[in-house]
Amino acid sequence: SKLLKDGRSSVVKRIGQTMVELGYKCRSLLRYFLKDLMKTILDVHAQTVAIVRATVQTMTLELLPLVPCKATMPLMLERLKTDKSRTVRDACALYLTVAIDSWNSTSEGPAYLTPEIMTQVGTALIRSIRDPSPSVRDQAKQGVEVMRSKYYDVWESLVMDPSGPAAKDLRLKKLLMRTLDEPETALDDFSVASKGSLSTSRRSQKSAPNLRYGGGNSKQHSSSHSTKTSSRQQQTRTTPPPPTRRKAKNLLGSGSKSDHGIKSTPSSVFTS
Repeated sequence: SKLLKDGRSSVVKRIGQTMVELGYKCRSLLRYFLKDLMKTILDVHAQTVAIVRATVQTMTLELLPLVPCKATMPLMLERLKTDKSRTVRDACALYLTVAIDSWNSTSEGPAYLTPEIMTQVGTALIRSIRDPSPSVRDQAKQGVEVMRSKYYDVWESLVMDPSGPAAKDLRLKKLLMRTLDEPETALDDFSVASKGSLSTSRRSQKSAPNLRYGGGNSKQHSSSHSTKTSSRQQQTRTTPPPPTRRKAKNLLGSGSKSDHGIKSTPSSVFTS
């Protein structure tokens, strides 16, 4: 597993190919090795070498459907919740999505992933929709869509739970409730960022310069800007101030650290 952290992409690529070959031959017999390997896989995603990360991700995406291992999930759930690296959180959301999409489909007899496990994964993915990183949010939405389509009973219980993962976010709660009444509702419509970050539109407006010079006479732009400013000031005098939004802000909750917490689950639930 240490060779996955090798700086030479050719070495990492060869190790990845070997691991996939073992996956096809051994299948579930490789389960406990994958459990030990997952920490190294996620550590690689924290590196800055993009080609190495991409090679390891390709290996993992091929390996996960071949080797169901729910013992890897506690680590992925924990790193998704607490890791400071955006690429690690993104990888955790991606791998959890692949797991819930493929592991129960390939199992024989009782479902490999129990409702208790699916509840934990669904809680983590729903809360990751408010992650500061857009890529993590997008991947979490894909995971939630998989859960909604394949595990509707678990999905419905998470949405209806008054203390569920979206309980303190009224906008997200409203959208999730809409998905129960209108199955065609897409989560892509929800673009809110987590606390402390700005949405894309607000960020672009805040960082945009007040004046944009397009190659014309600068005096004309200056006079035009002053005219717009005076008319805006006049409009401000005649227009009553908007109603206070303090009450709406209080309704959304204080956004404490407990928003991102996940109820602890006995480790026995994830034993293979």
